[in-house]
Amino acid sequence: MSGIDRERELWDKLKNSWNSLPEIIKLTGSILGIIIAFNTLLSPAPIEIDSFDSSPELIEVGGNSTLSWGVSGTTDISIEPGIGIENPEGTFEVSPTETTTYKLTASNDDDEKVDFCTVTVEEEALVINSFDAETDLVGEGNSPVLKWDVSGAKNVTIEPDIGSVDPVGTVSVSPAETTTYQLKASSGDQEEIASCLISVENKLPSIDSFNADSDVIGTGNSSNLVWQVSSAEKVFIEPDIGTVGLNGSQHVFPNETTDYTLIATNEAGSVEATKVVFVEGSSPSGSIVEGSSSSGSTSSDSSSDSTSSGLSSSDSTSSDSTSSDSTSSDSTSSDSNSSDSTSLDSTSLDSTSSDSNSSDSTSLDSSSSNSTSSESTQSISIPKQLYPADGTVFNHSPRLTTLEWEAVPDAASYAVEIDYYSNETGTWLSDFKEPWIVSDINETIYTFEFPDAEKGRWRVWAVDAADQESDKSEWLNFNYVVSAENSSMSSNDA
Repeated sequence: MSGIDRERELWDKLKNSWNSLPEIIKLTGSILGIIIAFNTLLSPAPIEIDSFDSSPELIEVGGNSTLSWGVSGTTDISIEPGIGIENPEGTFEVSPTETTTYKLTASNDDDEKVDFCTVTVEEEALVINSFDAETDLVGEGNSPVLKWDVSGAKNVTIEPDIGSVDPVGTVSVSPAETTTYQLKASSGDQEEIASCLISVENKLPSIDSFNADSDVIGTGNSSNLVWQVSSAEKVFIEPDIGTVGLNGSQHVFPNETTDYTLIATNEAGSVEATKVVFVEGSSPSGSIVEGSSSSGSTSSDSSSDSTSSGLSSSDSTSSDSTSSDSTSSDSTSSDSNSSDSTSLDSTSLDSTSSDSNSSDSTSLDSSSSNSTSSESTQSISIPKQLYPADGTVFNHSPRLTTLEWEAVPDAASYAVEIDYYSNETGTWLSDFKEPWIVSDINETIYTFEFPDAEKGRWRVWAVDAADQESDKSEWLNFNYVVSAENSSMSSNDA
């Protein structure tokens, strides 16, 4: 029997069986068949995610990748993160800053399917390209600018006091003291650190003013010192006053002309200014030591004069001795024979020769002494005066004046003499008072306050370790005049 015949036979049997069934069963079967067919026709197609890809799959930071997808069996599609609901088919451009996995979700009432697509971001190498300041040495209170440039960083911080910053930027800082700033950059497991040192240079104190309400006083009277100082940790005034505040005043009762010196100090060093209070009819206090040296010099000159006088006496004695010998010779010649006369003349000649030798010896010693004195005086050079030059005119007030000169080899210290011309008397201070001399100066600079808007002059000399003084330099003149802007101040000083 062929296959076709067998199928026909089977079909005939099914028909006979169906026909033999009761009618109710036939009806029920027909209804079920219709329902199954209807459900088959109305059921949605199954969800299929045909594709979900990225191109390219690997990008650099800042690069782009395109997502593409195709889905069947549903219209409800979403893509995360950051994209949202989309059509069943489409593309979308993304620019992730780090490696990101995107999720596509397709769903209907009966089913849900998901798929994933990854865009890999190739991490940039973490590099601190630069971190520095416009200047690494600043004065106190200044505000230098820090600047930096970092690549491949997700987080950048600067300490102290700054915190989180952008990878590239600048910021002004105001350190009160020398400070090391640290920049820390990180990205994932990578971390880099750089430092920048800003040194704060402490400035010297500033003596804004140091004056006296009376520059010249009578014996028993007082003068009021007034001062203003800034940026100092300690201020003191000598002599006899001691530590004082930054700003203040102090009545003083000097018995003699006195140099008052204000010294202001801080970590950077010290500065000083001098105010002279003249007491009529007295010597400057600064000249006491120098006066002693001057007296010693006078004594030396006196000794020299004495030696010279001694020489004159010796010469006179020698002359008298010769005269006496001559007289003796004449007398002997008169009373004695020629032979005796010759003998006496010889004796007289010897005596004269002896006196002559003595005189020569004295003269030689004197010459030697003078030569030694000359060499000693010239063994140390005269300092060369630098400032103020001869004829300099000042018009500032207060009249703080700085003298400068060149250093001299072998000098242990220096001394300066300052002279003040009075228009009222038409004379220099040194013409009727002890000179204003300041000694034991260990630098080649000296600052003082000139007493009035008048003419002045100065000179300087060097002193070696043996207290041997050089010759004094020549006088250099300067002049303080009253300008329009400080005329009232000068009037008060006067």
